[in-house]
Amino acid sequence: MAAAEESVLSGYRYAIDYTSLSVKLGAVVDPRADEGTRIGIRSSTLAEGVKARRLAAVVADRDRLAPQEYWCARMLKSVPENAELVQQTSESTTYRFEPQPTGSPNDGILEFLTGEIGIDSRSGAVLHFSLSAPACTSSDGSRKPSQEW
Repeated sequence: MAAAEESVLSGYRYAIDYTSLSVKLGAVVDPRADEGTRIGIRSSTLAEGVKARRLAAVVADRDRLAPQEYWCARMLKSVPENAELVQQTSESTTYRFEPQPTGSPNDGILEFLTGEIGIDSRSGAVLHFSLSAPACTSSDGSRKPSQEW
């Protein structure tokens, strides 16, 4: 690991929130923690069954790879140079964008998503990052996600 990346990771933790029609999940990732403790699930609607077992397997795999596979760095590759400025204050800047391929097996869904990223104006740190599917209006007038991935 390069010295600069080592320095950035030394005190770095981040939160991940995933929401779909049937799943809500919140986790905190600490790439520098000991293996088996790098990912802590804050909340999950997957309490039991096949999906819960699959989540446990994914968490164990991601936990093992966390120091080598710096998630935020990989996500930043999806932000194009022409991201649209949404809001700028003295504290932060927010951009909206069409995510670009990153070489991930999940790149196929990017064309259906809209991205948003918030950057700290002083440090350049990522404050928030999201990829979401546009909502659509159903026949009863309620808004629902257009796809569940």
